[in-house]
Amino acid sequence: MQLAHKSQISNYPVPDLSYNHLCEMHERINLNRDWSDTKLCRWLGWMQAAIVSWGVYTLEDMKTINMRNAG
Repeated sequence: MQLAHKSQISNYPVPDLSYNHLCEMHERINLNRDWSDTKLCRWLGWMQAAIVSWGVYTLEDMKTINMRNAG
């Protein structure tokens, strides 16, 4: 989220892809530690898609991050 702030993405025009929405999603993930892996992966995927839509990272960058942190 620090990257989004530094990149001045905080006013992204699509509400469901906005920085604030991602911050809210992050908070909800932290509050719901009992979520299934499937649900957690869907939410993280959405957050990554938002970051890709901002142009901060590419889809390939996200895939690389996922592979680096798998397991």
